[in-house]
Amino acid sequence: MRWPILSINKPEFRHFFLIVISLSFIFCTTVSIEAQQQAATIAGEVKDELGALIIGARVSLKGENADDRSSVTNELGRFEFNNLVADSRYEIRVTATGFADHKAAIAANTTGRTALSIVLYPTILENVSVEKSDSDVLDPESLAGTLVISQKKLEDLPDDPDELNTELQNLAASSGSAPGSAIVTVDGFLNEGRLPSKSAIREVRVNPNLFSAEYNFPPFRGGRIEITTKPGSGPLTGSAFINFNDDILNARNAFATTRANTQTKRYGFQLGAPIRKDRAGFFVDFEKRDLDESAAVNAATLDDAFDPTSFKANIPNPKRLAIGSVRGDLQADKNHSLVFRYIFNSNTASNQGIGGTDLPSRAVDYRQTEHVFRVSETAVVNTKTVNEFRIGLTLRDTNQNAAENGPIIRVAGAFTSGGADLEESRLEETDLEISNNLITEVGSHILKIGTQIFNFRTRDLRRENQNGSFFFGGTEIVEGGKPIFISGLEQYRRTNLDLPGGVPTQFSVNLGEPIVSTSQWLFAAFVQDEWRLNKKLLVSLGLRAESQTLPKDRIRFAPRVSIAYSPDKKRIWAFRARAGIFYQRIGDALLLTAGRLDGVKQQRILIEDPGYPDPFSGGALVTPISVRRVLDPNLKAPGSLQMRVEIQRKFPQGWSMSSSYSWTSGWSQFRSRNINAPAVSEANADPLTAPRPFGTHKNILQFESAGKLRGKVLYIGVNQNTYKLFSINAGYLNFDFKTDAHGAFVFPQSSYELTGEFSPPVWHSRHRMFFSSRVNLPWSLRLSASINAASGIPLNVTTGQDNNGDGIFNDRPEITTSADPRALETDFGFLNPNVVNGNLRRNVGTNPANFTVSMNIGKTFVLRKQKERHYSLTANVRVSNLLNRVNRNGLTGVLNSPFFGRAFSAGPARRIEFGLRFSF
Repeated sequence: MRWPILSINKPEFRHFFLIVISLSFIFCTTVSIEAQQQAATIAGEVKDELGALIIGARVSLKGENADDRSSVTNELGRFEFNNLVADSRYEIRVTATGFADHKAAIAANTTGRTALSIVLYPTILENVSVEKSDSDVLDPESLAGTLVISQKKLEDLPDDPDELNTELQNLAASSGSAPGSAIVTVDGFLNEGRLPSKSAIREVRVNPNLFSAEYNFPPFRGGRIEITTKPGSGPLTGSAFINFNDDILNARNAFATTRANTQTKRYGFQLGAPIRKDRAGFFVDFEKRDLDESAAVNAATLDDAFDPTSFKANIPNPKRLAIGSVRGDLQADKNHSLVFRYIFNSNTASNQGIGGTDLPSRAVDYRQTEHVFRVSETAVVNTKTVNEFRIGLTLRDTNQNAAENGPIIRVAGAFTSGGADLEESRLEETDLEISNNLITEVGSHILKIGTQIFNFRTRDLRRENQNGSFFFGGTEIVEGGKPIFISGLEQYRRTNLDLPGGVPTQFSVNLGEPIVSTSQWLFAAFVQDEWRLNKKLLVSLGLRAESQTLPKDRIRFAPRVSIAYSPDKKRIWAFRARAGIFYQRIGDALLLTAGRLDGVKQQRILIEDPGYPDPFSGGALVTPISVRRVLDPNLKAPGSLQMRVEIQRKFPQGWSMSSSYSWTSGWSQFRSRNINAPAVSEANADPLTAPRPFGTHKNILQFESAGKLRGKVLYIGVNQNTYKLFSINAGYLNFDFKTDAHGAFVFPQSSYELTGEFSPPVWHSRHRMFFSSRVNLPWSLRLSASINAASGIPLNVTTGQDNNGDGIFNDRPEITTSADPRALETDFGFLNPNVVNGNLRRNVGTNPANFTVSMNIGKTFVLRKQKERHYSLTANVRVSNLLNRVNRNGLTGVLNSPFFGRAFSAGPARRIEFGLRFSF
């Protein structure tokens, strides 16, 4: 079935679509003006000390006649209580994470309406936890999987920005996606670099309303992490910190023979102060990291006598990182506030790219610098309308240089040596981001209308594979009159000893100019309408339109809809149904690759069964095959339809439970395919003589958008955040995804037959679980723990050969019986690797599961506590991988390798880190 929205460029569907959308929005935004009631009303807005609106603040009203009310500020920072008793006295209390409570006594105006403007001020010393947003059960903040991590809750999370990012990505997986794929924004700007220093963060929101038309990324492709940094405001505040780790505190890597000589030092400071009280302030932070780490190499190689041996070593790969930022806040006048922010990021690293089966000769040195400039302006147009404008510029320069230059030697399932893939690389990126959001309240509607403009400029110098690479994938030989299959390592040994079967499988080299540049624009506009029909029913409608240049694309329309209903008076139940169409942009990685390896600027040459070490030696007739990359003329942006139903139940004493079930259908998914592969058949099974559609001796590798995806996700979450003693946040996800397009750079086994390709994607873990908890212990100790567990991701079983001649070594074996003389007995049955286009499906195996427990214990010593000045010292100890579990990274899937089914690397072993922070 094809949805009409997908054929929007057809006249009949275009007219129908525009009429339906127009009528829908006219209906939703046309509201009758209710007659003024006789009862009193108390309404107002909540701001911080610089005038920025505070969304999601809890407002409680306690009346003298037991007339108690509760509400949450909306996207305009506003609240309203109707039908109050005129001339009665009330106590109002306003609370928000990261701010001191506000209390006041007021009287309901006898004229019918009392208007308030409430200012909240940041707190300095607070306890910490990770908890769910405590908002109205129908509000987007109460969605299943939505979390709010305020300034006071961040101390339980890792101090290291990389570890913090991993922790937040695991929490964002509640969207029904793989950890590590969530979109990150900082102060409303897309953030493709490193996270800010934790000391600079005021609040983190994980997975807000992902079905909002404001967002383009589908939930199954990754959740969303929205970070808000601290303003410079209030009294003088600051802190200085240091964190330390040494190898004596760490466990040995499971794949290393000895414990690595490592040390980690992280130190920095933050300082915030007003420049002019209630008008201007600044905040500055800086963090330096000295990471003396190592990579565990665990490979199967040959010794000096060309006998098989193992190679294990800890290779130092130190990193030096520095990140700092300066933020200025200005309240220009009563209705306009400005924020300026500059960010600097420097990152250098040595001996990168090694570890596992990559030997030390493959090392590269890495250096990156980044400068970010951002300006945002908030204007209060009137009491019901706010406008937000943002503009940001990012300049990023990334360099890589190989430690050694020489041909690469790849031995399937054993080791990779020689030079690095990239002999030299310099990537210059300039990203421009402009956005404007208008938020207005019209009766029972809250409308958000926005525009987004992005420009991505890239200049990429990439000297890749210009020294060539030899591949040893294993081969079949005849010994004693019988065919036997030898591994890639044995093939490499025979090549060095000039024995039968001693010929490399393939040699490849890139020739030509390695520099290419692109400039891509992305334009988007959206309208989102939150329509509260009554206290029990909330309807959200949205429409997003977007387009891009290079490649030029038609306008893509993406409608969104959601309904939330709470049937009971106590508002403890909530039911939701949401649906939306999402599109992804065509990224510049495809454009850069196709622009570089186009057959003119640069091309790749393949030689089958080459000589060694001179690929043109050996006496055999050498027929090079040229390789080039192209974009499908009909390339489209991947699209998907996602639907979700949710149920939420609040229980006494702050417990809550939520569950959701999602369906996803994707079309135009990216993959690569050799459109000029030899058409091997039973009549002509030799790839060298089989016909090709566009001429002989050339491979044309095409990026195309022809894949499909289907998926379902079940989420169950439990939360407790009101107990003073402890808090809990836990969730479980069950995934069931399948696709025949496993990535833009991933090829099917056969270019002409997709049988067996429809399988779980490479990131797919059937089961995932996360758990975090905070416990307040005696003597003011604070203990937090987190658990992350996941079943294994798929394992693709391959032969290590290219029997169909398409130039891609991803052939899979044939399911056979023990009677087959070429059969190998495996956990998947008897398999024959020496076939063309085997019938074993992709990703048939499963890698090992992962299970990690981390713990943090801390205590804050109050050195001085006065009304104007607070001094404190916080000490903490963090243990990563507390149980020292060996989380193997991935098994060898090359069938002919003697190490088939074995792992060569693992995740980090147990690490203990100490930290001190002085705050004032």
